[in-house]
Order: sequence, then structure tokens, then C-alpha cells
Amino acid sequence: MPETAVLFGKNSDIGKALAERLVRDGWDVLRIGREESFPMPPPWDLYISAVGTVEPIGPFFGLDFEEWQGSFIANSLLQLSVLHAIWPYRRKDKVVDAMFMAGGGTNGPFTNYSAYAAAKITLIKMCELIDDEEAGINAFIIGPGFVNTKIHQQTVKAGPDSRTACETIHTSTDCGGMDRNKGATCTMIPNMRLLPRRDRPSNL
Repeated sequence: MPETAVLFGKNSDIGKALAERLVRDGWDVLRIGREESFPMPPPWDLYISAVGTVEPIGPFFGLDFEEWQGSFIANSLLQLSVLHAIWPYRRKDKVVDAMFMAGGGTNGPFTNYSAYAAAKITLIKMCELIDDEEAGINAFIIGPGFVNTKIHQQTVKAGPDSRTACETIHTSTDCGGMDRNKGATCTMIPNMRLLPRRDRPSNL
């Protein structure tokens, strides 16, 4: 019986690359878009959230708060709400996995990206809490680094408001460097394996 992944963020570049990789590896993949309602999923083994936006970019007090709040929700609460909704339909004979992503700003100031950074810090803490509260799930968050995707074009478009992040996006060597002429591929997560709880390093 193939393993089943629920992928939230089917239109994201990283989401598309992950879905292609999983299908090649023999998984069934249910892809969900941000604006879609979704059917009751089959029993699932893996939830991946590939949703993200770094906008609005700029000083907190110079931003429209409703836009800021919408970004915070999209980058954290919306992703958690999907996991919460599909939780009853998980495979119950094993430990399932939930994977989120955080691209920066969690270990220090991420100037002018307050909505994105605050949301990702929330996701990190929720992974810790969910993982501690529920023995049946391995919840974790990864940092894919700078990858040539639509989300990083938002930084380029922001110009001076993006400050040093715009420089980083052009010089980063994360994930083998970023070729601006190429899109995301799953080489950014080489030999991706989801570790059972008992096998995870203590620093994950």
C-alpha cells in the first residue's frame, strides 16, 4: 500500500518540486491550494506545508496592519489549521510526520520582515508543543535556504525595503547556491528521509 502525503501549497515552487519527488518515490500525493476547500483525505502518513509569503516587507509601523496580519496567518495559523483539520484522518497504526518550513529570521532580527519572522517563530514553537503533546506525530520544521522561487522574487521586488536580505538572495550558497535562471528542485533536500521520533538527533 503506497504511503500518502497531504501537501498544502500545491502552487508553490517548492511544493511542486516536493510533490514530483514524492510521486517518483511511489507516494500518493493529495495537493491542496491555499484558496481551496479540500475533500476528506485518505489515511495519510505525511503532511507537508509549503505555503509562504514574505510580504509585506518594510518597517512594522509603515505597513498596513491588516496586510501584516494576513501574512502572519498565512505563514503560521493557516498551515496549522489544515493539520488540525486532517488530524482525525491520519494513519493510526504508525507515527505520522508533519513538515513545515522556515526560510529565515528565526535566530536574530530579520529587519523589515516582521510578519514572516514572527509567524515562523510561532510555527517552530508549535512544532515543539505538538511533538511533545502527541506521541503519534513527528512534527518538525526545516530551513530550505534561499531557493529561486516566487517567494524570493518578492524580496527582489521590494528593493531598499528588503535591506540585506536582497544582497543575501544574490550571494547565498545555501543548498548549493541559487541559479536565478532555474527553479526549485528537490536536490535542496538531498536523500530526504523522515526520521522516526526515536531516531531523531536531540538537536532537531
